[in-house]
Amino acid sequence: MAWLGWRGTVAVLGWACALSGLLFYFIGKGGDEKSAPVPFKEMPRFLKDRRLWLFSLFIGMAIAGQFGPFSILTMHMTEDRGISKELAATLLSASRVASPLGALAGGWLTARFGTRPTLAFCFSVYALSLSAMSLQSFSLFVTGMFLQPVFTAMVFPALFTM
Repeated sequence: MAWLGWRGTVAVLGWACALSGLLFYFIGKGGDEKSAPVPFKEMPRFLKDRRLWLFSLFIGMAIAGQFGPFSILTMHMTEDRGISKELAATLLSASRVASPLGALAGGWLTARFGTRPTLAFCFSVYALSLSAMSLQSFSLFVTGMFLQPVFTAMVFPALFTM
């Protein structure tokens, strides 16, 4: 798709998403049942549930973990590390390719070892990879940059089992 340019590539992706939605609407199965809304009188009990607040904290950390580093790494690589814009963009985009596989691996880990060990392991490796990105060593920086999005994505399946 290099001949389309970046705008054409985004347009093709957008049309593919729209087509997928239409196909699901007309031939997909599921999604027909509607659940009953939570009665208002149940809200205090719902808000006192510790799992709600843990889920909110962890999902916030996971989302920030995906978007935070991604949004500043290009500037950090070009300004602080002296990497060319082309190499910085290549490294950053390549580091994000494995994230969907991380989500699959996170689902497997959750099924195999449980929610709590998976969250502890993934958040620990995520923190270590962020730490590695702060070091001067280029190889440790790149290793952290490639591990960080994968282990952040691995958190999501475990979160939805809480």
